[in-house]
Formats: sequence, structure tokens, C-alpha cells
Amino acid sequence: MKLEDFRVDLIERVRKSASINRFEHPFSEMNNLEIMKILGMYRHDLATRKEGFTLAAVLCFGKNQTIATVVNYWRFDVLERSTKCDQYDDRLNSQTNLIDMYYEIRSFLQKQLSLPETFILDGTERVNVRNILFRELVANMLVHRELSNAFVSMIAIYSEKIEFVNANKPINPRIVTKPTISPYPKNPTIAKVFNI
Repeated sequence: MKLEDFRVDLIERVRKSASINRFEHPFSEMNNLEIMKILGMYRHDLATRKEGFTLAAVLCFGKNQTIATVVNYWRFDVLERSTKCDQYDDRLNSQTNLIDMYYEIRSFLQKQLSLPETFILDGTERVNVRNILFRELVANMLVHRELSNAFVSMIAIYSEKIEFVNANKPINPRIVTKPTISPYPKNPTIAKVFNI
């Protein structure tokens, strides 16, 4: 795989985002390959002595045809089933990179009029709680998905509930109780991109 298999505009978006969040961020002086290496998207395998781009690189920055070649089952469904449970009223079938997928899903959810809106005050600013909640849920679904599983991640919106379904391989399969909950990063390389 070569750098040409990736979307330069997405790497540039990460570069700009890093510069906005931290003045004089080192990314502003690096070329695209250097940024990919720093993010852990391009690695040297000590066992095989080979180097190249990782699956995380393909899913974060890959062109759609690159993703389809490497992970042909890659997609995310968002279904609105507010009037009939066996059919959908509206649907988003996203089959793109994680960065664009995040924004596509967020945009689709913001347009759903069937979802209730609740506003709170954050200082003097009025904030939509629904947008905050979905921002966190969508980001966590994308970052913590089990990538080796072909199961399609899905958000289903019903009139009385919303279901979030994600491929997962539990570390400790048991009933979860509050004292036993502890975070386990499934895809730390992908999380780096979303934390910039």
C-alpha cells in the first residue's frame, strides 16, 4: 500500500485540528508520512521485518476503494423506524473512512425530527444535550468496534427507544456491575485520531 491509497485531505484535517488545539503543534511541520508514523498508522513489524500501513490507517484515512479492498464488509447502518418496526422510515448506510463516517452519522442524527431535544445551560450558552450524547456515543462506537468482526454496527431509532449495536469481543464476559467497570482501549491507534 502507498500513500496514494489514502486521502490527503483527511490527513490535512487532522493536521489543522492538532494546530487549533495546540499552538505550534509538531504536526504543522511534518509531512503526511511522518504524521502517519507518529499516529502509529505506519509501522515496522519486528517479527516479520516488514513495514507498512496498518488497518487503522486504512479505516481512518483510506480512500473508499482502498477500504473496500482491505475490509470489504466495512459499513455502518443508521435506521429510523419510528412508525413501523419491521421497515425503516429513513436510512443512512455509510461505507467510508471513520472520519467521514463520524460526521455523516452525526449529521443524519441531527436531522431526525423524531428524536427529542433537551437543552441545558453551559455557562451562558444553551447546549443541546442530544447532540452531546450522540457525539460521545458515535465516537465510542467507531473507536471501540471489534474490527475483525464482519457484524454491521447499527443505530436503530424507534418511537420509544434507540438501540446501539456494535461488534464486540468482551475482555471479561460477565454481568457488569458498577465497581467492576473499567475502560479497555480496543483500538488505541484509532482513538489517537479522535482525541486530536
